Amino acid sequence: MKALDVFHMLPGYAAPTVARSETRGGRMRLAPSSLYVGCALAKLAVLEDIDTVNSLTARDDYNIGVSSAFSTRFTSLGGTLLPSVTFASGEQTYTNQIKAAFSSHAERTLLAAYPATASTIVTEWAVSGRPGTWFLGPALRTEVLIANIPKGSLDGFLGVSPSLSLRSECHVAGEAEETVDCTTGNAAAFIGHFSRRWDGEAPLPAAHFYYDGVVLLAMGLVYAQATTGAIPSSGYELQKIIRELNSPDHDAASWRDMKAAMAKLRAGIPLRYAGAAAEYEFDDYGASKHDFMQRWTIDGDAFVDLTPVPVECAFRQ
Repeated sequence: MKALDVFHMLPGYAAPTVARSETRGGRMRLAPSSLYVGCALAKLAVLEDIDTVNSLTARDDYNIGVSSAFSTRFTSLGGTLLPSVTFASGEQTYTNQIKAAFSSHAERTLLAAYPATASTIVTEWAVSGRPGTWFLGPALRTEVLIANIPKGSLDGFLGVSPSLSLRSECHVAGEAEETVDCTTGNAAAFIGHFSRRWDGEAPLPAAHFYYDGVVLLAMGLVYAQATTGAIPSSGYELQKIIRELNSPDHDAASWRDMKAAMAKLRAGIPLRYAGAAAEYEFDDYGASKHDFMQRWTIDGDAFVDLTPVPVECAFRQ
């Protein structure tokens, strides 16, 4: 895709990171990268007064990235990393890996895996007596996990996932700026909109980013046509247009009123996008900036949102 100079929208949680030196092609990453997730998990551990951690991690690019970022950031904050364990997804049993991970007696063990494998691990962990306590990665915020584990087995354990609150819906308080208060009106409105169109079915959290990806593309194409008279032939040029549209200096266009937004874009008026998942602002390479991650827990057969966690790391995505 880079060689062909093709634009590549990346809304998924586990999408590739954005390279730092591309001048052909154009990647735009909407959801927080594994580095954001790992940073937020490390911050959560500090807020919970945890001194030692380790991880039980699937050997795939995304989950290894989450685990590595978590470990690196936690040790930089003064915590101690204990021996961790990796595994290959699709095995018949994970008994040995579970035993090895919890033999370190870490105060928290990060479970970084996809739901199908994680449900097997959690079930075997519950049967073995529930040693230790978990942190849960963002891919595990799905009803698929809850439906395939012993009910209540993960109650009270904490996880993080991308926040769906707009930046303008959040307020940081406290001398150390560690307390974040966010409302969720925008996300709730999108869920209602989606459900009315899909027979009452609520969207998965990641679906918010996919919706936004389509709208960002449309806005970029319409604005390019209005200002240059042509659709961009270069993926890099389209990426640049979308980045520039989403400057904080521009007025916001809400997903709730795209008809009016498109009319302004066709008149050559630049607008940034306040979408279903975020108010978008991109770095010079096309990676969306994120200030917070959503903290959550499990209660029976439901996920419960808690106060968000600020992301304070300086890093490359």
